[in-house]
Amino acid sequence: MKMNRRSLLMAGGYAWCLSYPDLVAAAQQPSSRGEVLARYPNGHYLENLTVARDGRVFYTDYFEKAVEVWSPGGSRTFARLPHHAVNLVENDVGFLVLTHEGRFTEGPEALRDRSHLVQIDRQGQVRQVTRLPGVVFGNGVVPLQGGKLLMTDSILGRIWHVDVSKGETRSWFEDERLRPATGGRAPGANGLRRRDDTLYVSNSSTRGLYTLGIAAGDIPRTVLTPVQAELEGIDDFAIANDGTLYIATHQTRLQVLRTNGSVQTLLDRDVDGCTSAALASDGKTLYVLGTGGLYEGKKEDATLVRTTL
Repeated sequence: MKMNRRSLLMAGGYAWCLSYPDLVAAAQQPSSRGEVLARYPNGHYLENLTVARDGRVFYTDYFEKAVEVWSPGGSRTFARLPHHAVNLVENDVGFLVLTHEGRFTEGPEALRDRSHLVQIDRQGQVRQVTRLPGVVFGNGVVPLQGGKLLMTDSILGRIWHVDVSKGETRSWFEDERLRPATGGRAPGANGLRRRDDTLYVSNSSTRGLYTLGIAAGDIPRTVLTPVQAELEGIDDFAIANDGTLYIATHQTRLQVLRTNGSVQTLLDRDVDGCTSAALASDGKTLYVLGTGGLYEGKKEDATLVRTTL
């Protein structure tokens, strides 16, 4: 995005009037310090996390085919899965985990028609495995009512509608702007979050963030609208009740996109290669995953980090 000295930008409910140097200066100054709750040796790819109803933090370890859990007593492996663990959401049974049979590092053909949803109970035992036909690179997940969900496809540039109980998938929304950039290594449509009747979806390959309305009956209501922001990168993200976005950049910083449009660095230590962020129910505690820059060839530890907002 190119900006003049003074620019007025409006999209997806964001509007601001700031100079470009002001935005850059704000983005470079960390406003918080994080506490490392768990470390893993380089090679662990911590991909996504959720804060459960009981306050424990559950997160996926992709290459280890595992779900980890952290509580004030420390971290441990909660579940071993038949496939690589990508994302997870809590439900009444336990957790529904999105998995890949192949590894994303092997390219799209290693993933095509090899995504599954694995239901695990609250003891970490696998109860059901549901294949997701047609999906190439399942990634971000938003649960819906009635055992259904929406899921991004990072290769097809699509949002899938999934009926978990029936194992049925159908294309729910598709846009060229959600596809990966030609020749790029990063995935396209990635993080997916919902705030009231608005979906937010990121494209990691283009560093794009978009909004899309969702109407009664879980149907797309509006066209895809870009949120204008100068981001270091964007993978997954968390949304506060007031609309503030906490963005895992998959780079060296965790950034904040305020509702006035300003971008600020929240954390710049121990979050290298950050993949995901999640807020606790108090709205003041933020958890972040870092891969240690593994995908970029770095050798740092993978981390679970907590900060207070």
